Amino acid sequence: MPAMVDGIHVVSTETIPGFIIKDQLGVVSGSTVRAKNVVRDFTQMLKNIVGGELPQYTELLVESRNEAFTRMVADAKARGANGVVN
Repeated sequence: MPAMVDGIHVVSTETIPGFIIKDQLGVVSGSTVRAKNVVRDFTQMLKNIVGGELPQYTELLVESRNEAFTRMVADAKARGANGVVN
């Protein structure tokens, strides 16, 4: 089942069930670059030496991925798209 985000169908397949792709509007994308503060970066570096998950960076990754996804949908919407396929 496709996800519906801000009026845009988003799927990781080549088609959207129940829809016909009439036009291809090109590649849409969303990007973001983020940084944590220096003190936390240092403590995370120390944890990295010992090993294990770095939860603050995991959280940062999730936030960044969500923001990039939102920007991709906005790019699609700006081009007049009603869906994003793989």
